[in-house]
Amino acid sequence: MLSESRVSVIIPTYNSSQWLSQAIESILVQGDCETEIIIVDDGSTDCSREIAASYNVVRLLEQSHQGANRARNLGLNNCTGEFVKFLDSDDFLEPGILLRQVADLSGKDKRLIVYSDIRRFDDRSGKSRIESVRLPSDEDQIYGLLKENIPTSAPLHRRGALLKVGGFDERTSRADEYILHLRLTLSGSIFYHLPGVGTHVREHDSPHRISNQPIDEISKANSTLRSEIYLKMFRDRFGPEIPFQVKRHFISGEFEGALIDLRRGHLDSARRRISYALRYEPSLLDFFIGATNGTSNVVRSQINKRFAALRSGAS
Repeated sequence: MLSESRVSVIIPTYNSSQWLSQAIESILVQGDCETEIIIVDDGSTDCSREIAASYNVVRLLEQSHQGANRARNLGLNNCTGEFVKFLDSDDFLEPGILLRQVADLSGKDKRLIVYSDIRRFDDRSGKSRIESVRLPSDEDQIYGLLKENIPTSAPLHRRGALLKVGGFDERTSRADEYILHLRLTLSGSIFYHLPGVGTHVREHDSPHRISNQPIDEISKANSTLRSEIYLKMFRDRFGPEIPFQVKRHFISGEFEGALIDLRRGHLDSARRRISYALRYEPSLLDFFIGATNGTSNVVRSQINKRFAALRSGAS
């Protein structure tokens, strides 16, 4: 039985041999913070496994190529830390950030999840920028998380809270942290900000990077699945009467996408987006009846007006 570590750092890796050592080394310079390093190899065909195995402080887990979310959950279900930090294998931690985040949580409400800023940097151009997400007070965090994304590696999670919600949703492959963080908030967790850079996030042109992959049919299906997951989450939390602020976010987003699709002549995609909006607010049906009857200009005008009203906060 492994002794319990204060922080478990979980790194999913897939063909990231050129960056993996830097990720590992950044954990080893975290100061006086007890850490457990778990690397989950997602079926790499390069030398990522060999690099991980060369560090005697690393626990190496392996799986066939099933994606980062399955790898993160495998690490989560096998880690021992009170706290969990997820780190992508092409990124690295700021020295001392784990100690700072653990110390900042000491003696505070067990519902709290601390997160820090990230620095995005481009290997090719050398340019970098700091991203800092500031969420509203705890009662408004659901709405804040719908608008702003806390990157995967920014928070220091509590293992118990992650296990309570079941970790990452393994059915999705994009924007995974959005769903995880909303589920945590809906279950009672509260995110709060600790200023300062905690993680350095590398931008590069590798085809294995999710954001570099083309928007294909799998991506579209993933988008549809995410919409269904969001709707179920909110219905489970609020019942059939989802708060207007939540509905407004999703309805306005689908309206905006439908308008773009209409302008581009992508009628099937526009209809799909409209159907998502109707699932949040069935009474909107009248706005779209004319869409298939040659009155798209009128419908477009109505959508624009409704979209403006939603943006301004009108019910």
